[in-house]
Amino acid sequence: MKPLFIIIFALLSVTMWSQELFSVTEPASNRAARSVGIRVDNSIMDELGTSGINYHLIPEIMVGISKKFMVSAGIFFSNRSGVFRYEGGKCLCQVQIFK
Repeated sequence: MKPLFIIIFALLSVTMWSQELFSVTEPASNRAARSVGIRVDNSIMDELGTSGINYHLIPEIMVGISKKFMVSAGIFFSNRSGVFRYEGGKCLCQVQIFK
């Protein structure tokens, strides 16, 4: 029964359609004009080769300038160096070109 299930699943998966999911970014058209959004991402990961655990915090603010233009900025924090501290930042301008 198990091999039959694997064969059927393999044959069905050839014809399946999927959509890519970008959980870290979003198109400019998703942010309404003159709106503000806040996102906070948390990640907990094992440190390879040690027993330590890395914690990452990325707060982000997104501002919809118009219906086709969005600006976002975020700051990266983590404890990879043994102390929870600032590690960098990002600023992103997104423009929707196509309808």
